Amino acid sequence: MKTVHVAAGIIRKEGSDELLAVQRGYGDMQGLWEFPGGKLMRGETPEDAVRRELMEELQVKVTNLRDFYTVEYDYPDFHLSMECYYCSLAKESGEPQKHDRQLDIRWIPRTSLATVEWMPADKGLIDALIELKEDRLEANGTVNDAEAATTEHPATKPKRTPKRRSKNAPNQVCSTASIPRTSPLTSANWSAVAPPSKSP
Repeated sequence: MKTVHVAAGIIRKEGSDELLAVQRGYGDMQGLWEFPGGKLMRGETPEDAVRRELMEELQVKVTNLRDFYTVEYDYPDFHLSMECYYCSLAKESGEPQKHDRQLDIRWIPRTSLATVEWMPADKGLIDALIELKEDRLEANGTVNDAEAATTEHPATKPKRTPKRRSKNAPNQVCSTASIPRTSPLTSANWSAVAPPSKSP
């Protein structure tokens, strides 16, 4: 079965816990919400794909990319491998602009993510994001400060345990993250991937 490699960005708004979601405007899943991203080009890294896709889709530049979540999922005719990166808008970036293939874009508070209808495979990720504790989000100011300085050229990813493969229901379709790269998201590991808080 052919494997399609995709990368997506989970953008957190500076100074809040709002995450940027986009509403798909085409195909069988039109009207459902997802995190922005797209297919990797030949020879492109997932990080570079996220930067390129978010610039093309939303006209934004992102920084502080953190390897965050991965999906391995079978469509009826191909296997989807999607890398999801937590990130933030660069200082010089403008506000996200809606693409003509999107019905809407919206900043959604993390605890309110379930108020919109997500692509089927995103639901596990959404549940995990909602369950995170607010105190862990606020406690990230001293985490990975050195790593934040290498925003444009992230350090080599650490070795990880083998990925688990999701168990698909027949003919179920997905677009973004459905299984964690190592273990389910918890408040203990959220602060390790969230970008450092910026002073006003």
